[in-house]
Amino acid sequence: MIELERHYSVHEVAEMWGLSAEKVRKMFQDVPGVLKIGFTSTSKKGRKPYVTLRIPASVLARFHQDWSAGLGLKIQGSRRAV
Repeated sequence: MIELERHYSVHEVAEMWGLSAEKVRKMFQDVPGVLKIGFTSTSKKGRKPYVTLRIPASVLARFHQDWSAGLGLKIQGSRRAV
């Protein structure tokens, strides 16, 4: 039997960390290991791209450890590191 790692939604992480879902989405959208579910092209009958993120517990822990150690990551569209 394969044991699967716990994956968190953007809203779960936002609630745990006291941040907005949009902030968490920006923080994790380009982090290696984060699952992206959905479509990113606009070719689907003119619909906007839509991607759901699922953040593995190990990625969440690594990100938090780096963030706590002062290795803040630059968020796309933001002038300051998070």
